[in-house]
Amino acid sequence: LHVLVLAPGDARARAGIDEIARRYQRWAVRAAGNGDARRAAGFIDLAEQVNAKHPALAATRAGIERALATPSERHELTRPELDAEDPALAARLAQLGTRAKQDALFVVITSPVDAWSRWIYQQMNAAPPARRLRARSEVGPVASVELRAVD
Repeated sequence: LHVLVLAPGDARARAGIDEIARRYQRWAVRAAGNGDARRAAGFIDLAEQVNAKHPALAATRAGIERALATPSERHELTRPELDAEDPALAARLAQLGTRAKQDALFVVITSPVDAWSRWIYQQMNAAPPARRLRARSEVGPVASVELRAVD
């Protein structure tokens, strides 16, 4: 920022400032996707301090507010279904995978068994459309799939 005071027209300095603001915005979106409203707001505030006139700032802030206001959707899975790799469960997971991809939802897979987490991800990721599912896996006592809105 000090460079811009000394040389307001410096294109490299302006590009660097814009990149820092974009980076803070990406971190804010990631934090919102993880349900961390405090961190998301902090990163957006930092982006605004760096470049309050960044063209994507207002849209990023609005998207984060929408994502945080949209409740997540949680689906619990049972041990017998997972142990058997139940075809009906596989079909439900495929439907959730398709919806997550089409609606740009972030998926959190929770399971006490790593092999279950991998199987759940594989079923959801194999579903159409042909693009990678945005997901992460967590260890927890109850197997579940959570869909979260992220902009």
